[in-house]
Amino acid sequence: MSYSTLAAPSNIKIKVGDASPATNIHILENGQPGRIIGEVVFDGFDPDHSYTVSLVKPLEPDQLAVVPFEIVNGTGADAGKFFFKLKDGQTLDFEGSGVDNFDIKVTDNSLTGDNTTVRPIDCIVDNVVDGPTSITVNAQTTLAITENADPLNLGDILQTGGDDVGYTYTLVAAGGPGNPDADALAELFEISEDRLVQKVAFDREAFPGGTFTFKIKAEVVDGPSLTYEQTITVNVSNVNEAPTAIDFGTAGMSPLRSGGTPPPAPPSRPCARSIRM
Repeated sequence: MSYSTLAAPSNIKIKVGDASPATNIHILENGQPGRIIGEVVFDGFDPDHSYTVSLVKPLEPDQLAVVPFEIVNGTGADAGKFFFKLKDGQTLDFEGSGVDNFDIKVTDNSLTGDNTTVRPIDCIVDNVVDGPTSITVNAQTTLAITENADPLNLGDILQTGGDDVGYTYTLVAAGGPGNPDADALAELFEISEDRLVQKVAFDREAFPGGTFTFKIKAEVVDGPSLTYEQTITVNVSNVNEAPTAIDFGTAGMSPLRSGGTPPPAPPSRPCARSIRM
């Protein structure tokens, strides 16, 4: 089947924002589901006529297109107009599979005979750089570290969301009582090749209750200024530590004389006798 303009209306286009009406329209990904994207405009519009506007499959104008869009009628001051709308609950994803091709069909119900026009619409989803929504270390935001254990690689730093760009990660002091400041934090951890690395053995008694927090900041590389900070909690488990010295104390003990000889023993007393009669 070939397209043809059988009668009025004609020259169907969609006007998005301040852009000129067009048959190839650009739509930003994400955004509010159910939002109005643009207005359907066409030549030959007669406010006294009734129109039906629909989205149909290419080369099958009697079959509705399966797309995340729909046509809605204007209300109030916009009565008599037609709007191209994202369906409720639908979002657009630049990284996804894209939008199937579709045509827009306008029928003038006030005319008989040749009263329908069909025109292809090219819908292009444009990328929006997304920031992350969370950051984890080894898929966790709470880390368990054993006291006095050898330093180790704690795992990959991963972000959720914002997968279309690269990030750099930095350590940020969380502030607040009991948490390490920037200098102390740099002595505890480092980030190497997007992995969090423990640099020293931890002493549980150095942190109130054996717990402290810090932050990891993700920043977009070579893109818009997008950052995200995630609070990471560290719990240092307690290890019973063996004593390193024993002090019996010196109270009541006489010091050794020079040369290492002990002081003389006190004189002995004779034992009292018990006489039985």
